[in-house]
Amino acid sequence: MRKVSLTLSLAACGTVLLVAGCQSTPTAAVSQTQPADYGYQRVAAGTSFVERHPLLYEPMQQYQNAGPNPVVKVLAGAASVPLGIVKEAHQILMGR
Repeated sequence: MRKVSLTLSLAACGTVLLVAGCQSTPTAAVSQTQPADYGYQRVAAGTSFVERHPLLYEPMQQYQNAGPNPVVKVLAGAASVPLGIVKEAHQILMGR
């Protein structure tokens, strides 16, 4: 008797769900002309890989701006590597 009661209850629930159908409101159609934007910034045309990463461009800038002495240039480039690492981490975490 218990199995029959459970079976009838499940059949009644299933019938109600089938008859009720989906009553959700229609949603707006997604535009197919523009790609989805996930919050990423677009890279300008002509921007090189080095120009986008502080880890790579910071030592190069310090080297170029250090003056004519080659020893000072090398030291400035080497000393700016930790600064480039910090700036790269900031760019990864906070965005640009």
